[in-house]
Amino acid sequence: MDKNSTLKVQGMHCDACKTLIEMEIEDLNLQDKLENIDYDSDEQIGDVIFHDLTEEERSVLKQTIENLGNYKIIE
Repeated sequence: MDKNSTLKVQGMHCDACKTLIEMEIEDLNLQDKLENIDYDSDEQIGDVIFHDLTEEERSVLKQTIENLGNYKIIE
């Protein structure tokens, strides 16, 4: 059974944000685990949904997204 994992990303508000995060996911070779990226432009919060993401992958991904400078992972 697949287990979904969601990262809530504060600061996502447009398609460029989504594309930038997708590119980082590809750089980490995690695109096969990506289910969906959705965002609310008014709230400026996005959901990045994965399946079968390990704790190590989740940690690296969180750090990578936050290192972009405009985003914060909400726990």
